[in-house]
Amino acid sequence: MPVQARFGSSQITQTDPSDLRNDAYLTVREVADYTRLSIRTIRKWVHDPHQPLPHYKCGGKLLFRRDQIDQWLRVYFFRRSPAAIDAVDAYVNDILRKLKA
Repeated sequence: MPVQARFGSSQITQTDPSDLRNDAYLTVREVADYTRLSIRTIRKWVHDPHQPLPHYKCGGKLLFRRDQIDQWLRVYFFRRSPAAIDAVDAYVNDILRKLKA
């Protein structure tokens, strides 16, 4: 059975599922344990429309490569949301206004 991998907007089909027995592949629960995040958060990241967490679908099961998880976390985990940027800007502007007064 072919295995499909998603990394960003590109898709890769891998035809040798025996490669999946390597310890480098993790289940959703193992990724949650590895990242110390909830399973719900991991599933939400898989379906992120902008930068989905790289994963493989084998049958109905989601599998993840540890090295791709590490790479994705380094790049996307610390991205800042517009709301967070606005909150920091407001805080800094408030401090500057108080210093000028």
